[in-house]
Amino acid sequence: VENLAQDPAILAYSMEIQMWKLVVEPLIKYNRENTKISGLNTLIGNSTYTPGPHLVIIDGLDECNDPQAQSRIIKMIAKVLHEQSGHLGLQFLISSRPEMNIRNTFNLPNVHSLCTNLVLNNHYDLDKDIEVYLRSEFSIIKRTHTLAPSLSVDINWPSVEDLNTLVERSSGQFIYASTVMKYIGNNRRDPRQRLQTVISLHSDSDESPYADLDALYSYILLT
Repeated sequence: VENLAQDPAILAYSMEIQMWKLVVEPLIKYNRENTKISGLNTLIGNSTYTPGPHLVIIDGLDECNDPQAQSRIIKMIAKVLHEQSGHLGLQFLISSRPEMNIRNTFNLPNVHSLCTNLVLNNHYDLDKDIEVYLRSEFSIIKRTHTLAPSLSVDINWPSVEDLNTLVERSSGQFIYASTVMKYIGNNRRDPRQRLQTVISLHSDSDESPYADLDALYSYILLT
């Protein structure tokens, strides 16, 4: 904030300069000042400063539409970590779909040496996880909804077919499953009718895993 107040034009500078001025410089200053204070407090038995590492999460790097910007962000972080190792107290968690451009950048020697790679799709059955989540949420609805007495006796609701449809439309994305369950679980509406509404909404587009989610949002906004 101090650097920004002194030079508001920072926001118009390059990404690398913004990283340096708004993240690196303030953190180096903060860590140095608090290390000194911590040392003094330790002498008097009153140390409260806890050094890093602190975690920075960058979620959905692939949602950045410019492939060059995706690579630039990764390279910029790697450069900072190499040059300021031991001074920042930062770790970065970057989540992304494994798009070719992003994979290639992470495989660069100066980047790869800093990384631990966790490929979720190779080790986890996302569809199974989503199915477990959906079954759990439907169970909660059947126990706690205002229409629980009639829902709890309907052992065939939701049907296996409807569950499979929701899992398929989720396309491995919990955001779809979560949004659907919030919509269905509204205490002021009949969840059976709302489930059928969701099932009836289907996008023919195969270009985006969020097509069915977009269809649901559009329906909600229009009703």
